[in-house]
Amino acid sequence: MHHRPEPLPGKGEELVARGAVRAGSAEEAVCASELVVVCVVDHEASRQILAPLTDALAGRVLVDLTSDTPDRAHTSAAWADAHALDYLAGAIMVPVEVTGGPQALIFYAGSQSAYDRYEAVLRALGASAPFLGPDHALAAAYDMAMPDFFHGSMAGPVHAFALARAENIPGAAIAPYLPPIVAGTAADNRILVPDSELAALWGDSGDAGEWRGTLVRLRAVLDATGAPTLCRASPGRKQKPRSELTTGVFLRLY
Repeated sequence: MHHRPEPLPGKGEELVARGAVRAGSAEEAVCASELVVVCVVDHEASRQILAPLTDALAGRVLVDLTSDTPDRAHTSAAWADAHALDYLAGAIMVPVEVTGGPQALIFYAGSQSAYDRYEAVLRALGASAPFLGPDHALAAAYDMAMPDFFHGSMAGPVHAFALARAENIPGAAIAPYLPPIVAGTAADNRILVPDSELAALWGDSGDAGEWRGTLVRLRAVLDATGAPTLCRASPGRKQKPRSELTTGVFLRLY
């Protein structure tokens, strides 16, 4: 395994101690193997690093595990296609300390032949390494959707505490009553279905009317108290344009 020099002194020492070979340049790292893996801050940085190396990359498989948006993943794929590179886009879904272990999940999309050729090697980076399809942006799309689920889940308690504070209720007063709700939500498989099926599931359950009434009352309380929502900034804070706000179920509900 070769890795390119990092801009910060001392970076990569642990990898070298574990058997990696420090390359003197990005080109030297590329030329060291038929499989080239890059993971940097964003796709623009990735292309800046790789642009001078198209001749060296010829005939090799390029796997870019850099996180970025689906649009930028498409841009990188178009760049790779213009240079006739066998290209896989990927997205690492776990922290650094989990990468390389049995719990690691890394999505791949793009060149099926590249994936088939190096699947065993890629699974050394993460035991779970699903191939999503030929559209290079799929990995980035999954990379956006799954953290959105996580951050939305984390935002729930924050939003509940903000509403409570608007009614002069300290967050500590309602906190003991939240765990059963969290447990119930996690056990309800209806939240883990596509949008096209969600309405039917709730409609069949008989809960739809009850939830609709709850949301109408919640909307009224939010409007009356001025408590911040995902669509409304806290007092004294500048409201972001709606286009910059997270889309999804919270915007539809609140």
